[in-house]
Parts: sequence; structure tokens; C-alpha cells
Amino acid sequence: MVRLSADLASMSTTDFFPPLVDDPADFGAVAAANACSDVFAMGGRVVLALNVAAFPERLPSSAVASILGSAAEVVASAGGVVAGGHTIRSDEPIFGLAVQGLVHPDRVWTKGGARVGDRLVLSKPLGTGIVRAGGSDGDKAACVAGMRTLNRAAAEALHALPLPPSAVTDVTGYGLLGHGRELAETGGWRCASTPPALPLYPGGLGRGCRGRAHRGRRAEPGGAGGRGGRRRRGGAGRGDARLRPPDVRRLAGGGDA
Repeated sequence: MVRLSADLASMSTTDFFPPLVDDPADFGAVAAANACSDVFAMGGRVVLALNVAAFPERLPSSAVASILGSAAEVVASAGGVVAGGHTIRSDEPIFGLAVQGLVHPDRVWTKGGARVGDRLVLSKPLGTGIVRAGGSDGDKAACVAGMRTLNRAAAEALHALPLPPSAVTDVTGYGLLGHGRELAETGGWRCASTPPALPLYPGGLGRGCRGRAHRGRRAEPGGAGGRGGRRRRGGAGRGDARLRPPDVRRLAGGGDA
């Protein structure tokens, strides 16, 4: 992050990965939502993005166009614009974006402010890796739809609260367990949650409880996940509608340390 003036700072983030889904348009949209999420998790707004791509020569041009087109649509929905990028040849498709955002330098959300008594709020359900690996077609479709969804509305809901969140992070590759531990260790305390209260994608619970997979349900890796925010007690009541838009879910009974 670079301070540009007394009330403006720029932030940069990059995220890319091989296909997590089968459809090229879904791949581009998921990658874009994932890359933009880092900016939203820091309290910023997206303004510019550059494509970071590696495609096999055998990949049909229509597939490449679908990836790039759907990514551009998601970036536009995030409030920004794709201004180009760079592509190389690769045996395996890889795609993502470098995203530029703007934020007030005194209103940046970090991972380090969580405190005892905070409540944990998730912007999306959990279980993308489990559902994509073994869910039904309907379950996978619901999961992909969630992965394509931006965290912009969730960030705006947090901005609207009387008090800012004490800590925010993007819950993706390390799962809730890994990112939750990061939030807790940064503040020097432990985070406790109630498993039945964790919001899961359809099919996540049944598949995750087969064999020993349920032991890793909160640690399974995923992509284009939601944001985890620690809300200060007193910032809003249980019935505060600003915390409860369709894509913001409370971990009822969980998160109190």
C-alpha cells in the first residue's frame, strides 16, 4: 500500500491459479472475484485490473475469450476496469489478475485488530473444495455461483456499521481454520466456533462427514471464498439489517474467545 495524499492510498494485489471449475466463463469470473476480494478485505474499492494469463496453444480461442470476457464483467461489477495484461504459453491454463484499489489510509482494514469478545461474520458459506470434489451437479452449480459472487456488498455492509470491524481477512486457500488461526495469532488469542453454526454450501456437510473428511472440513482449501470479519461488540445488534444482506452470514454462537 502506498499513501498518495492525506486522504488517499493505493493498494495492489495479485492472485492467479489453474482452473477450479470446468466452464471457461466460470473460470474467468471466479478468478476475478477472487482477485478483487483482497482489495475489499482491506476496506478498499477496486479501480483497475490487469490480466495475468498462461494458456496452452491447443486451448480454443473461444475458451480464452470466455475466460477474459467473464473476468472483465466481474471487474466492472466490482467498480473497476480491465486495462490489459500479459499472456504466455503454458501446458496448463493459469489465470488471474493484478488488481489496483484505493482506500483512505486511516481506514484500512487489517488482520491484526481482533479482540476477545468479537463476533465472527462470514460473507459466504464454506466447503467449496469438498462440494467441487464430490457434490452433485446441483450442489456444484450453487457452489460455483457463490464463488463467482463478489464480496463488494459484504464490504459495503461493513462500511455502513457505526464502528469499523476490528479485523478482516479473505478466507480462501487455507480455509476457515487456517485464516481463523491467522486472525487469532495476530491478536495473541484463540478463536472458538460452534461447528453446527458454520454456514456450508449445499452438499458440503454430507460429503464432508464421510470417512474422516469431516475432521478437515474447516481446513479444506478453496478458491474465491468469502471474507471473515471480526465485529466489535456494540457495533450493531443481532437484528441490525446492515449485517444481514443476502451474502453476509453470521456465525451464530461462534467466534467468542
